[in-house]
Amino acid sequence: MIYKNIEQVFEKEKEVFNNLKKSLSGISTEQVEFRDSSQKWNIRQIVEHLALVEEQLVQLITQLLEKTESKGNHIKLNDTPISLESIINLIKNKKFVTKEQFEPVSNESLSNSINRLEKVHKQLNELNSRLKSVNLSERSFPHWIFGKLNLGQWIAFLVHHEQVHLNQIDLLTLHKDSETRGSIL
Repeated sequence: MIYKNIEQVFEKEKEVFNNLKKSLSGISTEQVEFRDSSQKWNIRQIVEHLALVEEQLVQLITQLLEKTESKGNHIKLNDTPISLESIINLIKNKKFVTKEQFEPVSNESLSNSINRLEKVHKQLNELNSRLKSVNLSERSFPHWIFGKLNLGQWIAFLVHHEQVHLNQIDLLTLHKDSETRGSIL
C-alpha cells in the first residue's frame, strides 16, 4: 500500500486496530486457544506477539522521532508518500520466523495482551502531531529482514504487521468455527 501522507497511515492504523479489537471481542476460550495444524501460534499467542513487537516499535519510532527533532530540521512534508510496496511484493506468500525476543512465551491472558496493545496505540497516537512536523524520510533504522526503513515506513510497517496477524486471527477463528459446526453435523 502506498499512503499519500502520515495522516493516511494513522487512519489505516485506527481501522486495523479497531478491526483487531472487533475480531477479539466475544471470542471464546476455545477459539483463543485453538491452533490450526498450519499455524505455529494460537490467537492468544498471536496477540501477545503483537504486543511484544509493537511495544518495541513504538520505542524505536519515538527514538527516531526524537533524533529527527533534535536536528532542528522541521520540514513539513505532509504530502510525502509513504510506501512499503517494494517490501510487500518481495515477501508475498513467504513465512518468516520471528526473532526470539518476539516469541510469545508467557501464557499471558488475551485481555492483558489487548491492554498492552491499547497502551501502545495510545502512545503512537500521541506522537501523531509531532510526526506531522518532521521529515519522515530523514532518519532510518534497519529492519532485520527488509533492510533500511525510514520513520514513516516503520509506522506503516507496524500497521502492515498488525493487518497480517489480524488476517491470521480471522482465519483461525473461521477454522475453529467450521470445525465446531462440522462436529455438530
